[in-house]
Amino acid sequence: MLNNSNSNQYSVSGEGELMQRGPIEIMLSILDACTQEINYTNILYRTSATSATITKYLYLLVDNGYITINHELKDRRTKGLYSITSKGRNLLFHTEEIRNVLRKAQK
Repeated sequence: MLNNSNSNQYSVSGEGELMQRGPIEIMLSILDACTQEINYTNILYRTSATSATITKYLYLLVDNGYITINHELKDRRTKGLYSITSKGRNLLFHTEEIRNVLRKAQK
């Protein structure tokens, strides 16, 4: 994964092109990863983003009520498990609706 100075990430499109992901796409990928309880490391793996980027946007989503943190005691350590809220699910749903409209318009 490549990284630029604006904390945007790059991903490979279906056609093999290198495409830059902006903050919205990164936050949506975090929300999508959190549809089931998940730990921080697995969010990193699922989103293919850097730790700094994930931390920045994950806590923005938490602070605004789109994701919750559930704490679990494991091996005498507190482990945070992240999960999407109903507010976050609504955001994902409406975003997908917008993407479908845009896809239809491009045909």
